[in-house]
Amino acid sequence: MTNTLPFMTALQRSNFKHIYGDVIWYGVLHGTAIAFLNVYAARLGATPFQIAFITSAPAVVNLLLSLPIARWLEQRQLHGTVYRSALYHRLPYFLMATLPLWLAASAQPLALTIITLIMAVSGPAVEIGFHAQYAQVVAPEWRLIISGRRVAMVAASITVSALFAGQLLDHIPFPLNYQIVFVLGGIGGLVTTYHVASLRVPQPAALHPEQKTGAGLLEGGTAVGMLRALNPMRSGTGLRFLLRSSGRPLLRWDLLRSSYGRLMLAYLVFYIAQLMPVALFPILFVNDLLFTDGTISIATTLFHGAMVLSSLQIGRLTHRFGFRTVLLASALIYGAHPLLGALAIGARTIWLGALIGGIGWGLGGSALHTHLMDSAAEADRPAYMALHNLVLNLGILIGVLLGPLLAQVASVRVGLAASGLLMFASGAMLWQFSAATHPGHAAQQPTVAD
Repeated sequence: MTNTLPFMTALQRSNFKHIYGDVIWYGVLHGTAIAFLNVYAARLGATPFQIAFITSAPAVVNLLLSLPIARWLEQRQLHGTVYRSALYHRLPYFLMATLPLWLAASAQPLALTIITLIMAVSGPAVEIGFHAQYAQVVAPEWRLIISGRRVAMVAASITVSALFAGQLLDHIPFPLNYQIVFVLGGIGGLVTTYHVASLRVPQPAALHPEQKTGAGLLEGGTAVGMLRALNPMRSGTGLRFLLRSSGRPLLRWDLLRSSYGRLMLAYLVFYIAQLMPVALFPILFVNDLLFTDGTISIATTLFHGAMVLSSLQIGRLTHRFGFRTVLLASALIYGAHPLLGALAIGARTIWLGALIGGIGWGLGGSALHTHLMDSAAEADRPAYMALHNLVLNLGILIGVLLGPLLAQVASVRVGLAASGLLMFASGAMLWQFSAATHPGHAAQQPTVAD
């Protein structure tokens, strides 16, 4: 890149304004309703399996619908489909806010799971379609600049929103406090949908070749992409390539017998270990450690802030140490997060674990994403991304169910400890299988993907 910024057209200026508005208000949605959904369920007395269902519903729906929806989107204009799907996906947060008005507290955890499942149906269209639309709207020469700004904006927005929500929850009686939080999240969801609806795709003749084919950068920075679904751990890596199949089969089972298949096994173990604690932490915070919502909001802020900031260092670190070293280090760092949770006796241990976990996932998510893209053959990238999408959702489903199962058989702390140890094992597998996929990768300069 040079020090001279590319010329910005009037259309680009308008689109970039909405691209920034989208991520700022998504941060409001994420820092309020999404961040405290599982905690709310735990305060209502939800079991670990009910919380696991709230988390796993999007994964189940994605397993079933991602490929059919990708085919469906190929036949439609992305613009209208994406913002309408986003509207259907985010309006239910207002319904969540009304639950205490007409439903007994004991029935609300079940209602939350049903609403989450309904929301998940429109989720794949939002994820796949927005990633593809972003690639059309933001020209390749602008992507590094826009990506960096969006990452900074989402970090600031989540930080302010989560801290504000935590204080609000501490100072207003239950359940009115959560009703206000879900209304704020719903407003954030509506405004971000407005900004998505306001995007205008350039005429085909004005598109850069990468924009026409969908090659190049993914949506707005890996750290932002990791946040763009109901589960904050979800990653949108490669989803837009599902729209480039041109009628060819998207699932290629022969890839499982290749070095890429072994790499996907390592990814599967990583995702399982990553998702195992999702349903366990709210139970630990509410029932065991008796945290206030303000204390939980600090942990949320530390995790996501560290995640976004560490992801910005991925290019420098991989250039210096190589992807294999960064992948191993991220797994070891991230594994310390649930282990500290298993040993926690107070807030400071949890805050330290959240900070460490955010650093590990910021490095790991970015490195996994970029290594994935480098490992996929360009000519057959849709098939590679479809297999990864299957592995990702399968990992989410297994992880969020395995954690509560261990908690029921043993305890919540045992489940957290098992997650940390499995994450360490995934690091060893990533070290082993990433070398097989790219024998000389450690010495290469990484492809700039974010």
